[in-house]
Amino acid sequence: MIATVKNFEGLERPSRDPFAQRFEQLREHLAQHRESLDADKPLAYWSLPVDRWLPRPLLQRPLDDVLALSWHDVQQIPSIGPRKLATLVQLLSRALQQSRAESQSTPNVSIDVVVATAAERTNSAFDPQAVAEHTWEQWRREAVAHELESAPLGQFVRSLRHLPRTSWRTPLGNYTRLTLAEIRLLRAHGRKRMAAIIRVFHELHRAISSGAKLSPSAPAVPAVTEVHKQWQDRLAANDEVSLPPNWQATLLDALLRQTTIDLGSHIAELARKLVAIRLAQPGLVSVHHPLGLSRARAYQILNDVALAVRLRWPTGGRELRQLLDRLPQSADHETRNWCEVLLETFFTRQSLPPLESGG
Repeated sequence: MIATVKNFEGLERPSRDPFAQRFEQLREHLAQHRESLDADKPLAYWSLPVDRWLPRPLLQRPLDDVLALSWHDVQQIPSIGPRKLATLVQLLSRALQQSRAESQSTPNVSIDVVVATAAERTNSAFDPQAVAEHTWEQWRREAVAHELESAPLGQFVRSLRHLPRTSWRTPLGNYTRLTLAEIRLLRAHGRKRMAAIIRVFHELHRAISSGAKLSPSAPAVPAVTEVHKQWQDRLAANDEVSLPPNWQATLLDALLRQTTIDLGSHIAELARKLVAIRLAQPGLVSVHHPLGLSRARAYQILNDVALAVRLRWPTGGRELRQLLDRLPQSADHETRNWCEVLLETFFTRQSLPPLESGG
């Protein structure tokens, strides 16, 4: 179908407007992809937060209704000028790209994911503002399909420093039933928090696409995943557990690397010092003096470390405790002490001890 306009004599002639021609082409192609098209979704479904000059009178109308309009009909809608008409064509183009992607052999890959992946290959930064509703819907469905609604946001973010601390333990399920537009209406969900939430689901999508096996109880970060697998194998093998050579250094290194990623090198160094102090002084109660910190600051840092590690390795404390309980009777005191110190430092919530006399 060719777009037409009326000349001054009232006769119709083909339009030279490239947007008009593109509009009609898109209508035709979208009709051909009707089976893979979310035609009942509103046009806003394909908009992005960064879009300007949106055709607002059409945004809440189903795509089917928009496609029923001719170019001439659209031009007659008040407040839709040339720039908004151009944006309309862009939105329809996104709808077509999505329908084509979903009709291919890999239906779970949307056009935005293809673009994002290409950007990552060229070391371009992922832009949460460039995620459309249809991509967000796909990511939400993936989280639900893998039964991850109970898992906290902090389990899958690349670094906990990218996520507000108040959101570390927020379940994914708080957002899997909401559109991006609905989340933006929530209290205290400004641009920074929105970007952080979108990044978490993006990381989750990448992990799922790579074939990773995810669950609310398994670690999802490389630093501790390998240690977790080794321990699972050993716990499943025998009643008594033999620890591998240099297991202390391997485990401590993994925990410190992840702490550096999540809380920074300064906090990781404090955790390393605390391990050394506790190994040298078993039963030490007040740790703030050796660390050179105030009592409140020391225990705030220790609790942050324990919370971060528990988020990253939900079953780590239980697995370490099982290993400790199943060590052979011949296990030396040093091995048991190491287990206790690592448990206390990285997996146990700390409470302030009573004030010491004179200090």
